[in-house]
Amino acid sequence: MISTTNLELIRTMTRQWLGVDILPERVASVDGTDLVMYDSSLPHRSDEIFLAYRPELIKSKAGQELVRLANFQL
Repeated sequence: MISTTNLELIRTMTRQWLGVDILPERVASVDGTDLVMYDSSLPHRSDEIFLAYRPELIKSKAGQELVRLANFQL
């Protein structure tokens, strides 16, 4: 068993037949990878992505634009 926060590493290892993994769908399908769900009857959870930033970020025009652009539905 490997413990890591690098989901891309886990996806790469799975693609190279080095195990079975639990990955968010957005990571598993990021580059058209042919990874498939093991059993479609297993529970499915939707991902939520959050933009976390320090309050001083929105003091700059670039920071305000970043926050504005991040406000959309996937």
